[in-house]
Amino acid sequence: MKNTLIFVIFVIAVVVFLFLLPRKEVPLIPANEAHLQTMTEQDCLKKCHEKGTKAPLSKKHPPKFACFKCHKTEKEEGR
Repeated sequence: MKNTLIFVIFVIAVVVFLFLLPRKEVPLIPANEAHLQTMTEQDCLKKCHEKGTKAPLSKKHPPKFACFKCHKTEKEEGR
């Protein structure tokens, strides 16, 4: 019985710890005209986010071929 209680407390502690971990906030895709016309990841890069454009991605940015995997529109987020 004592081992079961210790296990249950441990599981609860792990769940609470995971719940309290900070979540990385990924910016939503703006709902402006330029972004509403963007349909592919290549559009994102060519128009604005490639090196040498008006809003290049930082060197720390994860893979640059999966924009829509992380970035969602406000509609997709349910806002």
